Amino acid sequence: MNEVSAADAVSTPYSAFLKDLGHEPSAHECRTGAAEHSGAAEEPRALSDAGWYTAREGRYEDALVLFHRAAEFGGAFARDAQVAIVDQLFALERAPEAEAAQRALRDELDARLAEFSDLRVFDDMVEVLCDHEQHETALAWCQAGLDRITATTGTPRNEAEVEQYRHGMLLDRGFLRDQLDIPLARPLSAPPDDPARTGPRPW
Repeated sequence: MNEVSAADAVSTPYSAFLKDLGHEPSAHECRTGAAEHSGAAEEPRALSDAGWYTAREGRYEDALVLFHRAAEFGGAFARDAQVAIVDQLFALERAPEAEAAQRALRDELDARLAEFSDLRVFDDMVEVLCDHEQHETALAWCQAGLDRITATTGTPRNEAEVEQYRHGMLLDRGFLRDQLDIPLARPLSAPPDDPARTGPRPW
């Protein structure tokens, strides 16, 4: 999962701010960027960046505050922040809150029309859940991400990038099925009560 949000392909005031630094930003510099761009569309991105660099320093509670601030803005950067919130909660050993947060994000995504930009969210959540050994829930997110790829057909998207997501999720699915000792003959579709919504369930 990219620690700094990947929107640098488009020149924006905040990306110019990062470029002008001439070095990898610190958490303090990202917070400065957020303050300088307060009220701008990129403020949640700057807050999320500050959150990741703060978490890198092991200050998970402080990072959680920054990610919650970013999530309040809504939109794509807010969904990135929601994934990060799940990560920090697991790091803080607050598993029930982490599980509730990932279920809330999944419900939000399921209620939306499938969009190409959502694929990064599914991919990042699988990585977070794997990092915290939540393999069953990660598998449910992985399969949902693969289903999302099919559902985005006909929407504006970069086909090469879509194939990268598909390839990565297929590899993740194979790894997770192996970790969970699920035979290859098992149906691949996530059940209606998959653990991404209802919590762990024995296979």
